Amino acid sequence: MNAFHRPSAPAGRCFPIWGILTVLAIASATPVFAFEWGGSITTNNTVQSVAENSDDDVFVNTEALVLYLTAPLGSQWEFVGQLGGSYDSAEPVFAADLEKLYFQRNRTITGENEQPAGLVGMTTRFGRFLMSDPTGLIMSHPIDGAAFILNYVNFELYAGAGYTGFINKEFSSVGMGLQDSVDQEDDDVYFGPARLLGLLRVSVPEIVFGQNMTVAFAVQEDLRNPDDVVEADAVPLNLDSDELGGLLDTHYSILGVDGPISVLPGLFYRASYALNTGRTLSLVEDDTAESGGKSYQYQPFLAHLVDGRLQYFFNDGISSVVSAGATFTTGDDDYSGFVEGNTKEAATQFTAVTPGGKGLVFGLQTGNSTTTEVSYSAIPLAGAGASFLSTMQTEVRYYGFFRTIGSGYVSVADVDATDDGAYLGSEVDLIVRMRPFSDLGIGLSGGMFFANNAVMLDDTNSIDWITRLTASLSF
Repeated sequence: MNAFHRPSAPAGRCFPIWGILTVLAIASATPVFAFEWGGSITTNNTVQSVAENSDDDVFVNTEALVLYLTAPLGSQWEFVGQLGGSYDSAEPVFAADLEKLYFQRNRTITGENEQPAGLVGMTTRFGRFLMSDPTGLIMSHPIDGAAFILNYVNFELYAGAGYTGFINKEFSSVGMGLQDSVDQEDDDVYFGPARLLGLLRVSVPEIVFGQNMTVAFAVQEDLRNPDDVVEADAVPLNLDSDELGGLLDTHYSILGVDGPISVLPGLFYRASYALNTGRTLSLVEDDTAESGGKSYQYQPFLAHLVDGRLQYFFNDGISSVVSAGATFTTGDDDYSGFVEGNTKEAATQFTAVTPGGKGLVFGLQTGNSTTTEVSYSAIPLAGAGASFLSTMQTEVRYYGFFRTIGSGYVSVADVDATDDGAYLGSEVDLIVRMRPFSDLGIGLSGGMFFANNAVMLDDTNSIDWITRLTASLSF
């Protein structure tokens, strides 16, 4: 159902040779007993419903290989490297890249004279590593850069920044603008979208009555060459279809709170708000422009995200957990498309750096979307005599999908943007996981999406389904 698939790319894409040489150099320079290495092989086999006129495959196989190496370098420094490879039968393409490659220093400050303003620890990290915002809904992506973490007695300060333009495009999940989509289809383009990502975060644990608070500011700056995108004041009739798209700069001011609700032991909550600002290229009315009175101009973002969750942990011996939540993101009724579609002044459609989908089948992303979710998980055979049965975890999820403004574009292309209607459909997912051996994990998942046909395109299914078998072997 999720219509945003990455287009095919030539087989045999490889990670940079300098990454392999770095890992080998660290391994050879470290005593055999000092470093740890390992990996995993994961297979996913999916059978899914396909619309009558769709080019999607009914059966899709993906394979993933991960190799990692960690090595202490003295009393405070350590090296972490991780190589990843993947194969997707739907493309088909084999891709590989460095997922992690960084050096980290962990310093504990114990002397009273060495603790300015209550500083008790410092972490320094540089290289390629994952950086995520507190909500997990806006930005979570590897970067090539540096991060600094200062641990104080009463709070933690994180500051990090890095570049995404050296990551294999098959491993990049940065939300693409129109010109990025053109590059994605170009077999001569190896790397993903070039962005500068930054994050400043202050976390205060147990600020009052056991409640935690996080304040953060995240930024995405588009570092593409301005000569390769549409310039301000350009008119559409002078451009070809593969020349559309401008720079995409987004900023996020984030506030999050979480903690226990004391009136009922076992009940916890989490709430987040994000203000999305920045700028996007927009096709707006322009009385001074030739050819129809419209031109491309940069307009500001002013959009919002609200996310709330409740979790209740039962003391029933089978680790039962009931969760309920909702994610709300604003839309824009004058958008002419889901990506870079603004046609008036401020763009009010929320735009994440790395948008993730909700639901195994529908996969609705943030941006003009509201998603409600209820789930129940348990380990039903926790007391079983057979050890592998006692590891089986089951989870049932229900999703309700809506358009926030009741019309317009969303991330799933099967939705008819010209039809009014907020409700898009519902989905039920079932997930079963177990670990019969310490190094073998097995998962079986399935889902059914029940569409509101009144807002879907004519050639879509009323019911879509998916079944997936996953197995992972660690070594």
